[in-house]
Amino acid sequence: MTTDRSRRPIPHAPSAPPSAPHAAARARFPNAHRAALAAALAAAIAPLPGAAEWRGGVDGGVDVGDDTGTRVHAWLAEDERPLTHRIDADWTRRADTGNAWSIGYVPRRHFGRRAYGFAETRLGGEAALGIDTEARALVGVGATLSPAPAARLFAEIGAGVVRTDLDDPCEDARTVAPGAPCFGAPAVEAETSGLGTLRAGASATLAERVGL
Repeated sequence: MTTDRSRRPIPHAPSAPPSAPHAAARARFPNAHRAALAAALAAAIAPLPGAAEWRGGVDGGVDVGDDTGTRVHAWLAEDERPLTHRIDADWTRRADTGNAWSIGYVPRRHFGRRAYGFAETRLGGEAALGIDTEARALVGVGATLSPAPAARLFAEIGAGVVRTDLDDPCEDARTVAPGAPCFGAPAVEAETSGLGTLRAGASATLAERVGL
């Protein structure tokens, strides 16, 4: 009897085991995990849909009165409701009484078309009033009214606290000789007090890039 060796299965050599780094990579990142990681990276790199759009501007003017000066105002705003944000900064240059500056941040939470609640934080200084720095924080409510498409009226009421550091004229001359104006003068301390505010105003758009 003869045996047909051609029908016998030919044994295959065992495949070489994966090297240690590749085996560890496959163990840590199977196909499903690698796909999830790729999707997460793509989502992080791609722009977020409906991302908030900020806009801003710079304007200037003149303060008229006893402390006449030129004023520059810059602002950034994001108006997507219900939560809006506004950042603004002011710089006023005066020739005689000294300069003034301030920077503030105001978020508003809108409850409807007209009513909203707001918070305000502001830091500034006013040389004409002898204020070295002034920090204030307050919360309140407000309402807006638009009698025309290009016009807006608003009114706000709020309460908070303010801390004022006054300019000390004797800061650098407190230890001068007896008889000098600053000798023995007490140091000027910061003042903290309550704050109430009631504001109203109006704005109108006269042209595409002109406002009042």
